[in-house]
Amino acid sequence: MPSRPIDKICACCGKSFSNRHKSVIYCSRSCSAEKQKVERLNPACQQCGKSLEHKRHKDIKFCSHKCRAEARKLPSSKCLYCGEPTPKPGMDYCSRSCYDQYRTESRNLCLHCGKRVKGGGNEGGYKYCCHECKVAHLRPHPRPCVNCHTVFTPIKFNTTTKRIVAYNAGKTCSAKCQNEWIRNNPERKKKISEAFKGAKHPNWQGGLTAINISEHRGPDWYIAAALARRRDGHVCVVCGKTKEENGREMDVHHLVSWHKFENKKEANRLSNLVSLCQECHGLVEANERQLAKRAA
Repeated sequence: MPSRPIDKICACCGKSFSNRHKSVIYCSRSCSAEKQKVERLNPACQQCGKSLEHKRHKDIKFCSHKCRAEARKLPSSKCLYCGEPTPKPGMDYCSRSCYDQYRTESRNLCLHCGKRVKGGGNEGGYKYCCHECKVAHLRPHPRPCVNCHTVFTPIKFNTTTKRIVAYNAGKTCSAKCQNEWIRNNPERKKKISEAFKGAKHPNWQGGLTAINISEHRGPDWYIAAALARRRDGHVCVVCGKTKEENGREMDVHHLVSWHKFENKKEANRLSNLVSLCQECHGLVEANERQLAKRAA
């Protein structure tokens, strides 16, 4: 049976809190550390408060087995279905029939109309009460686009069956709105950034620092990059985005990859460097990788 949070009182500060684990008696780590500090200075039974100075073991917490049992006794609980007291503290249901009835009423409901589904649960696990409800639930439902707020019906072409089917997971009305929503949605940007951060990124090179960057791209890399940015006026040569619009210094891209040069000074010639914004730099790098794969 699924466990549920148990209402407790912190043994240090006296505040009420909930936790699923039976052995937890403190509401936070700070309370646990404070209580342990006090116990080391003045050891006492956690249940009755008697002194434990006569006890030899330093980690002992109770003066007797009776106090230990009283401290670990759980508070009385009620059945989640009928509300009657359970036979033992910590139990969620008073009987097996209440448990089965709770699962039946909470899970065996039609996803479309909410009626009781016959033969659900362990007997079949049906999601709909009839074929009409299944068809109606899977039919595409009009919804507003999250980008332009135009009402549309989410559908897509299934390449396997060669048919147009419902796509209820769709949030945008077109590929253009999808791209704009991805670019302007800060939560999605953060999610994508976390997915490609560090070693998860295909261009990961082991965590480069200022020292080993100069070893990889030559000792004159920082000077050459600064000269390239100054030559281009700190503006992206592709889209014209400024440093302020980019949110940081312009990226400096090698027209011919620096991996193909044995002499790093030749790779860092100004004629081989261009200033790009973060977005254009990513697109250029992606196109170069695709061309390299096709050539291979």
